[in-house]
Amino acid sequence: MQTFTKPQPATSSAVKFARLIVVTAAEALAIYVWLRLDKNGHPWWGLLSLVLGEALETVFFRRVIAREARIRWDPVEPGQQDGTHFRRVQRVNDWAGNAEIGIWVLWLALAHNVGPIAAGVALLVLMHLKHHVEAVAIRNIPFRSALFSIKDGFASAMEVGGAVACLALIDDGRFELAAAVLGLGLLIEHAILIDGLRWEMKIRDVRLPRDPRWRPPMRIGVLLYVTSHLAPFWKLVQRLPPLERRFNRFAINRRMSRIDPRPDPLSTMADYTSWTSLTDRTFSGRHLPPVPPGAKQPATTEEGPPTITQVAELFAREDDTNDKMIECPKSTVLFSFFAQWVTDGFLRSERPKRGVPRPATRNTRKNESNHQIDLAQLYGLTSEVTQQLRTGHGLLKSQMINGEEYPQWLCYDADKDIRGDEPKPEFDLLPTSFGFDELSLEEKNRLFAMGTDTRNVGFMAFNVLFLREHNRIAGVLASKNPGWDKDRVFETARNILTVVLLRILVEEYINHMNASHFQARLTASSFPNEPWYRPNWMTIEFNLVYRWHSLVPSTFQLNGEQFSIEDTLSGTDVLTATGLGQFMAAASSQPAGRIGLFNTDSFLVDMAEKPSIAQARNAQLRSYNDYRRLCRLPPVARFDEISSDPTVQRALSEMYASVEDIEFYVGLFAEEARPNEVLPPLMSTMVGFDAFSQALTNPLLAPRIFNEQTFSPAGMDIIEKTKTISDLVNRNVPLPDGAQRHVVSLTRREYKRV
Repeated sequence: MQTFTKPQPATSSAVKFARLIVVTAAEALAIYVWLRLDKNGHPWWGLLSLVLGEALETVFFRRVIAREARIRWDPVEPGQQDGTHFRRVQRVNDWAGNAEIGIWVLWLALAHNVGPIAAGVALLVLMHLKHHVEAVAIRNIPFRSALFSIKDGFASAMEVGGAVACLALIDDGRFELAAAVLGLGLLIEHAILIDGLRWEMKIRDVRLPRDPRWRPPMRIGVLLYVTSHLAPFWKLVQRLPPLERRFNRFAINRRMSRIDPRPDPLSTMADYTSWTSLTDRTFSGRHLPPVPPGAKQPATTEEGPPTITQVAELFAREDDTNDKMIECPKSTVLFSFFAQWVTDGFLRSERPKRGVPRPATRNTRKNESNHQIDLAQLYGLTSEVTQQLRTGHGLLKSQMINGEEYPQWLCYDADKDIRGDEPKPEFDLLPTSFGFDELSLEEKNRLFAMGTDTRNVGFMAFNVLFLREHNRIAGVLASKNPGWDKDRVFETARNILTVVLLRILVEEYINHMNASHFQARLTASSFPNEPWYRPNWMTIEFNLVYRWHSLVPSTFQLNGEQFSIEDTLSGTDVLTATGLGQFMAAASSQPAGRIGLFNTDSFLVDMAEKPSIAQARNAQLRSYNDYRRLCRLPPVARFDEISSDPTVQRALSEMYASVEDIEFYVGLFAEEARPNEVLPPLMSTMVGFDAFSQALTNPLLAPRIFNEQTFSPAGMDIIEKTKTISDLVNRNVPLPDGAQRHVVSLTRREYKRV
């Protein structure tokens, strides 16, 4: 593997600002001296000053392009281009620099002979065209593109305004003010144009022609700053419904525009498009085509690809104790439990079936998802499973343990006190957990009958919570609608509960992950005509994006005891002995781990990270940088652009020959989250796209469905009054008289924005 060398440092902000001041001062001095000498009857000496100043500016821009492009990007490989493109860019900029001298001279002549207003207009038009010629050459785009850019037009106006004001002030004898106004106008112009130039060099190698299929990244810096600051303004916006709706639609549409909308041309079925690949949703979708046959895999270096075990070491926590866990400053363990519970309902790689011979290699290209947020983790994937979980009164089957409601036992017959090592006949269609056959008789008889095969205690707690809420809603509907039959009660309760989940997903879960003061809202019927409003299809990338194993602490603390990850996998006693409310409160009081490398418990490294790495390789996913380009994020050129942590930089550079070799799954977790956010940028972009498109395209939110006819007046009232997990817990957990509500939150109590 490549040994670690310190990345070549990027030019510091201080150095960049110093250069900006120097070139602005040089040009401003040259133009000022030219105008003063012309005023004093020495036009030729003034012209010499102008030529020297503009030549200095041209040389500066040429050096910025050549030097910073060379620093940021690898040397251009032989055969990539013959140098003609970059030489053409430099020639165009040289010609434009020379043309600027003529533009200034023409302006002054017009000012003397026609008048300052007409001369100023001519100067603005010609200078903007000159700037646009330079920009078009560097960006390698058609001339008409961005010709009327507000930003570039403002830059040109600042330069022209400074020059026109300077000339007027010189004529008025106010020489110091004239110099200051000219310098300020040129400083603003240079700052804007150089910022645009540096952005172009950040997102692509300007020495090479632009790929016409390439979508340039979106600049989100200003928008991110505005939404993560100005809290009083955003609170005011959210108190005004018309404004809130417009901002909500704008914010969500902007996030959705980062990735091309469905349908995706390819699935994991094949590397070409066919009718089957566009319709068979038992294969996962994919955002990008696989690595072409025979091409170098993203993870492959000159010495061959790192092994899965080697890559998995990038995820391992230093020690399997909570003392060594890197804490997330914002999230609680409840967040990790809820994230897994939610995603298991729709991100489901194909599972092995009981009674069917297990294949030598699991086909992770296939899935068994319904591709909808439909509470399959509670109700099951099929109507046959749902039927086995129902009672004859519109309720879900349940039992009382220690005065609280829980699902019935999967194997244990409580009425006859008979223990079994197989599911009871009434539950013979229900999925059974991984490794069911290896469980002891006692462990099998402490499994709940649920619609899914996931059995860890945090997951079960949410199934218990939503089971109770379903039965509570069904009771309300039955009492208010005595003419309804059991099927209508059940189905309406399910519809209501699904929308309740959608609301919690958008208004608590997604908002928790973001830094924005503007909180997204679930507004039904707001997005019927958007390009992304298409049928859902889970992608292989989305499946891997949600492998947040580093959130999970090595031990879970409850009632003064510590439970290891293994202790929480199948034992329902932890939950029933404690009670749902106290369990949720305990999960809300313990910090989750920070999502990232070197922060996953060794048990999960073996059980989860290694299979995830293998799944990504089996799907022949493109590189981490390819997915940044897909999501309209600037590709990284150096390891220190991925993370500021020297440990991460060193590990990546020792594992991969260059940043272009980093695997998608590794890069996702190598990045750092921005302040007040939970997810790193690439992961946040992909989660935002898929989460919103999953939630907002749910058929229950369609205009003709989201109404009282579907949910009943009582159901609409429940939907309106339910916004958080805490609302569900505190209405479904019995409390002794005078006891306080349980504190249930995805966010740590001590969290403070930075």
